[in-house]
Amino acid sequence: MTTTPGTAPSRHIDLAEAVLLTLARLGFGHFTGVPCATLHGVFRLLEGAPRSPHPELRDLVYLPAPHEDAAVSMATGMALTGGDAAVFLAHTGPGHALAALTALNRAYEVPLLVVVGRPAKDAEEEPDGLDAQFAPPGVVLDPLRPEEAVGECYRLMQRTRRPAVLIVTEPL
Repeated sequence: MTTTPGTAPSRHIDLAEAVLLTLARLGFGHFTGVPCATLHGVFRLLEGAPRSPHPELRDLVYLPAPHEDAAVSMATGMALTGGDAAVFLAHTGPGHALAALTALNRAYEVPLLVVVGRPAKDAEEEPDGLDAQFAPPGVVLDPLRPEEAVGECYRLMQRTRRPAVLIVTEPL
């Protein structure tokens, strides 16, 4: 819960906190990505995870990446060392990560949760740079039920043993 010094804890948990808490409760411990405006809140929380008021977020590992293909490669390496990993990309990021997604994750069946920030008007289209042949299956994040959407994406990732995309249309 978010608190301000001298006030009682708020029952409000913002969308970024809800997504990260759900991922942590599902066993995700490793995160990487390329910061963008749509996902700014989640990057802020990941950078401050060791000081989080939420005990389940304090042990999360976040490694910023310089580019989308590096982020996917880093997250894949994290997943191969044990546990689940997630990568956060801007709406233009998946196209830049296509080689890594295809060569590593699809070829070796390494599940990975790919969170992509997208404008709401584009949410039903394939992420930039991906066509239907290569696009991982995806779930659009419902801001009213973030836990359900994250859980559905996680189950999709586990069932297919491949990357699954969580499409975020509102700022996290």
